[in-house]
Amino acid sequence: SDWWHACRSGYVLLTEMVAPEPMLSAARYFLHDRGSARGLIAPYASKRKRIELGEVALPFHVGEWRSLGAASNNFAIESAMDEMARIIGRDPVEFRLQNLPDEHERLGHCLRLARQLADGVPLSCGIYDENTYVAAAFDIQVDPSTQTIRVDRSVTVLDAGLAICPDQIKAQIEGSAMMAIGQLLSETAPIDRGLSARTFADYPTPTMEHVPAFEIEVISQRDIPPAGVGQAPIVAQVAALANAFRDATGSRPRKLPVDWEGAV
Repeated sequence: SDWWHACRSGYVLLTEMVAPEPMLSAARYFLHDRGSARGLIAPYASKRKRIELGEVALPFHVGEWRSLGAASNNFAIESAMDEMARIIGRDPVEFRLQNLPDEHERLGHCLRLARQLADGVPLSCGIYDENTYVAAAFDIQVDPSTQTIRVDRSVTVLDAGLAICPDQIKAQIEGSAMMAIGQLLSETAPIDRGLSARTFADYPTPTMEHVPAFEIEVISQRDIPPAGVGQAPIVAQVAALANAFRDATGSRPRKLPVDWEGAV
């Protein structure tokens, strides 16, 4: 089958923090923003791929998000894969494994191990910067009457080559999971004649009451040089939460945080 992924994004790396005008406009004219393009190419095999990226200069200052553009790009990819598996009546994990090329066997291994740990919970997976492989799943409880979501358990399997300090890797995975939960539940900054969030009180983030139980498996590859882990886990975690919400409610989130109007 063919794969066509088109998106429009604000600049992620080519921002005011890099250079002032007019140098910034010149850089944007001659260069693509590698930050917004990160993770745009799906890891799955297809006969033909068409990838389109349109970059937009936003009317307010922006900075880097964790994983640059990879989390949002993979959110679209993994949501599409999950939905396609449902449409044709296939197991979502087997559907992914069937379409992974041999070159991504490490990602397939993460998926299989995450499936064992997740015990039937919807999954997501992804590759960060071509070197770090991750699969994730979440147990969630949804109450449509109160429009609340409780995340009970977070499962993440990560392969970044040689794991020099597993405890630090696990800490990064836990922090990344909390950021993903924030994206699902509450983190938004509306624009109304300027940025409406002036303090952290106007930008609700997860607190201790939102912390789930963590199950983390770090795969250490002794013969493979270590790769980065700080940005990688969230590329699968955000999409995994979206797939869990779809499984619990029958509604596919197309933007985050979850818009409850018409969602369930």
